[in-house]
Amino acid sequence: EVAFKALAEEHGFKPGELMLPFRIMLVGGKFGPGVFDIAALLGVEETKTRIEKAIAVFNS
Repeated sequence: EVAFKALAEEHGFKPGELMLPFRIMLVGGKFGPGVFDIAALLGVEETKTRIEKAIAVFNS
């Protein structure tokens, strides 16, 4: 969570601006448990995989 907030601010975003896109990348929808809880349950590798897949879709 701390790293996410720092990365957002480093790139000129407020962390809250990125929460919904991050949630959609992880679970495919707007609703559910806390984003960081989801990421913790998925684990680092699965979280990274889902983010990479979402980026590929956004860039296509």
